[in-house]
Amino acid sequence: MYRDVETLLCGWLKTVLELDSVLPELPYNMEFRLPTIAVERFGGADDVLTLDQANVDVDVFHTSRQAAKDLAEQARRSLRVSLPGTTFTDILLGSVTVSRVQTISAPTIAPWDNAQIRRATASYRIWWHAHNLNL
Repeated sequence: MYRDVETLLCGWLKTVLELDSVLPELPYNMEFRLPTIAVERFGGADDVLTLDQANVDVDVFHTSRQAAKDLAEQARRSLRVSLPGTTFTDILLGSVTVSRVQTISAPTIAPWDNAQIRRATASYRIWWHAHNLNL
């Protein structure tokens, strides 16, 4: 019933944005894999048994400030416009559909330890509802 939002979003963003490096965890050699997008859940709620409200951070790492901002905005546009209505189906886990995506914090430039890498970060709330109860 409850699906791994990080895995689903990473696969979806990888396809939609045509990127090789969209991951739930940053690789140790990230400076050689730019651009990279990291997707990480940071809570949410499940007030209704079949509805998961997931909060996620989407961090974009790139070679320049402008490139990071541009890719972060492209990701935001995709999440807000294309993701709602998308259904993810797994034979064992059942189906979930994205019903809504809300921007919690729009993409902004954030500090990063490596001066050669620029980071843009944003946060979203994603509502997923399950079509069946595979408890």
